[in-house]
Formats: sequence, C-alpha cells, structure tokens
Amino acid sequence: MRDLAKTGRVCAYDRLGLAASPNRTDEPTPENIAKGMDGVLDQIGETKPVILVGHSNGAFYVETYAAMHPDRVAGLAYIDGVGVDDVDHPLLLGKLQDEETEARIAAVGGALGLVRFVASPLIDAMGLTGTAAARKWRALNSRRHLNHSRDEVFEIVPGLRRIRQQGASVPASIPVVAVVASPNPENASEQTWRQAEFAPAQRSCQGWAMEAPRATHLSILGRDRAYVISAVKWLQTPGLRQATVCTDKSFKG
Repeated sequence: MRDLAKTGRVCAYDRLGLAASPNRTDEPTPENIAKGMDGVLDQIGETKPVILVGHSNGAFYVETYAAMHPDRVAGLAYIDGVGVDDVDHPLLLGKLQDEETEARIAAVGGALGLVRFVASPLIDAMGLTGTAAARKWRALNSRRHLNHSRDEVFEIVPGLRRIRQQGASVPASIPVVAVVASPNPENASEQTWRQAEFAPAQRSCQGWAMEAPRATHLSILGRDRAYVISAVKWLQTPGLRQATVCTDKSFKG
C-alpha cells in the first residue's frame, strides 16, 4: 500500500468479522461481502470507478462485486486469485475444499492457542515486517478472526457454483490483470491454476496475464509485490478505460 500510495489513493479494509471490524449479521457469502464493499465505498465518499485488487479468495469477492456493480469498477487485479473459472476444473474445486479443512483446523488451533507456532512462519513467508507483521500476528492469534475466516472459506465453493449457475460475469469492457504466482511451473496443479486464473484477463477487451515464476502464493504480498505494483500501475495507464464494446473504434489500450 505504501508503494502504491506514492501515485494515488489506496484503501484497504477489514471485512466484517475480521480484525478491527464488527461481527457480521448475515452469512459471509460472496454476494453479501460484495454488498458490504459497496457500503465501504459509500462511507468513504468514493463516487468515481475504482481499481479493485483481490488476493486469493479476495479475488472472487472483487470479481463478484464487478459483476454486480460494473459501473463502479475501473479495473480488476486478480492476485493469485480464485474465480468462477475454477468451477470448470475438478482439481481446483478439490483444492478449495481442502482449504475448508485447513480453515477448520486453524479455528480449532486458535481455540487451543496453537496458532502462534505457525503464525511467524506465515508472516515471514509473506515478507511482512513492522506494523504489517504486527497486524497479521494479531489477526492470526484471534479466535474471533479465525472463526469468521473459516465461515468465509466455507462459502467459497457454493458461491462459485451459484454465481456460475446464475450467469453473472464481469463485463469484457472492464480492464483486467491476472497475476499468477508459479514457483513450480511444471507442476500439473499449478498449470491448471494458471489456466483458470488467466481466463478473466483473456476474456477482457483489455487484459494482461502476468506470470510471477519465482513468487509464491504468500510472497506475492510482500517480497514479490513488484508484480502487484506493476499490475495496478498498468490499470492506471492514461487512456486505459472501459470500452463501450470490444470493437469500439475509440478504444485505446
């Protein structure tokens, strides 16, 4: 955020139930999370279309928001992210269901006070230091945070299937960058992830599919954040805007 704030306004927030935000009063479905994001933009007085950046499951939330409120979105950055294209790959759905088990274990570990033994390695893997590391430490050692995170994870696969069935999609006119961390590019699982993760950028009239060959799912947030910075700066390029249609003669990409 500090890097990006040198050239523009950057905002982040804790979703309901997480970190400093109050508890949820509804189910943590992607649609409800997108509704909450809309409220956040209203609260901060943001009236112009914004660039949304989502990492991991967060990419599915910004994708859902863009499908629901395309007029408020200037661009999307999927950072090693989950999206509706994962539904087409049984292997990826299996991985996401494994994440449900991991989230359940994390919540139990939090209740037993065991998370502190894995919190530091996770923070180090992200490359976080100082205030950012302290914030992440508090979140990972909060039973409330871990329980709400678990509940969010349980809604991912049902949400993917539901939104795909409803036919909701991001308009091709919205510029999209997909950044894929790929430490083992020859791995079959990573190749499948790459195929699904690049799909939103390939559908967009103005898309950029970017591979980060030495980055990991966590290091892309810290040590290897240059990929994210490049993605957002591209979305800020003067002249890059929503095309009326992909063949619009006035479109400049």
